[in-house]
Amino acid sequence: MMVGVGILADFEAAMTGLDDSVAPAATAEELLRRSSEVERQLQVDRTRLIAILDRASAEGSGVRAEEALTEAGMSGSGARREAQRARTHQKLGDSLPDGPSLRLPQINPENLAALSQAEKSLGLPAEQELFAQHRSQLAAMAQDLDPTTFKVRLKAIVDKIRADVAATTEDRHRKRSEAKSWIDRDGMRHIHAAFDRERGDAIW
Repeated sequence: MMVGVGILADFEAAMTGLDDSVAPAATAEELLRRSSEVERQLQVDRTRLIAILDRASAEGSGVRAEEALTEAGMSGSGARREAQRARTHQKLGDSLPDGPSLRLPQINPENLAALSQAEKSLGLPAEQELFAQHRSQLAAMAQDLDPTTFKVRLKAIVDKIRADVAATTEDRHRKRSEAKSWIDRDGMRHIHAAFDRERGDAIW
């Protein structure tokens, strides 16, 4: 039984018993707020299910999560985005110090989508490695902050990761810059050079 079944069942029972024609605004307001909690719990449950399908698929059985979501009526691009969000969510759970994967964090879906998009945008291995080092911090931020504040903080972290990797890469390229020249047996002079981008562009 999933942890959040009580939340889902209670919400569904309240909605089933709701008479739209006479329900007070206060009740609708309370249920609308509770719907956000339900949405977060559904994200936790969906993440667990996609992780199971990923494991089964890696073992050679079952369908891929994207296929299951597409068969359920989701578009191909939507299914890929949803699976990516779930995998980002799973990684956040794995980064928690108090029981990875046993207690997935409940995260605002908008924050989770922003996290997934940010992770996907970091294409260099060094960038991905630095992003992974921030996962536990990002998990806490994604739970505690509203989407607007979270996106600002997330962008600052992503920008710093890119800047740090670019600076490290440029320094490494400068140290590896070299030029070699030799004359072959036929009297031809050969030149081979490798430079960092700035000096390479200037020479070219």
